[in-house]
Amino acid sequence: DIKALIDLSNRLLMIARTSAEGPGNLNKKIRIDEVVWQAREELLHFKKDYQIQISLNDSLTDIDQMVVAGDEHLLKVAISNLMDNACKYSPDHSVNISLHHVDKNIKIVFEDKGIGIAEKDIEKVFEPFYRAGNALAHASGSGIGLPLVNQIIRNYNGKIEIKSDMGIGTTVTVLLPTN
Repeated sequence: DIKALIDLSNRLLMIARTSAEGPGNLNKKIRIDEVVWQAREELLHFKKDYQIQISLNDSLTDIDQMVVAGDEHLLKVAISNLMDNACKYSPDHSVNISLHHVDKNIKIVFEDKGIGIAEKDIEKVFEPFYRAGNALAHASGSGIGLPLVNQIIRNYNGKIEIKSDMGIGTTVTVLLPTN
């Protein structure tokens, strides 16, 4: 309980910080593929039953296509949250992640075969403390992760989109501008 309370407090502070600061440091250039691999490694250290597959699409032909402006720590928080959610709500605890280059953006796609999110809940999952009805019975959580992810992605001029089919799975797509 103490660990859960500390985690909740830290996430609330991070939401407050990212909301108040607005766009973060857009001068620092980072390779998003390295951030994805680091997030995977850190998550697997604590969640040994997770299966996280990462692939690079053929559209990525140059390392510069994976360079984004932003704060490495915050982007890793966002990516880790999306990985964790996908694995947490999938019966086999797996997620497939693919990276693509599309129109001066890096597109990161997280696909799971989990419980899904009802259409009426998709927009609401970005509201702090909101949890979809089927998520309440399936796994513990605070309803802070996706609002935090959304704020971080928006601060770096990115976009996030969720598509889901109940009982089939969810696809979360993140677009971040490349430099």
